[in-house]
Amino acid sequence: MSKNLIMVDYAAQDPRSVSAMLRGKGDGRQKAWLNFEKNHPEITDMEELSRAYSRAAREDSIRLNAKSKLSRLTKVLIVLGVFIIVC
Repeated sequence: MSKNLIMVDYAAQDPRSVSAMLRGKGDGRQKAWLNFEKNHPEITDMEELSRAYSRAAREDSIRLNAKSKLSRLTKVLIVLGVFIIVC
């Protein structure tokens, strides 16, 4: 009785996961953190850096959802363009 068991990495299929990010198929959430980390080299403690990042995210000084806002703007422009062409 032999069965062929295939291991499936479900995390790699989820664009929010670290596994997907490492394979280049992530949704880009890591970019905001990496940019923040690069722009604040004076903070060497990771806990302090994490607190500063969460404070900046709450105050909206960093763009976490730039991709979704861009897609909404793109949809609005497409609808507006179609409306202008039809009228």
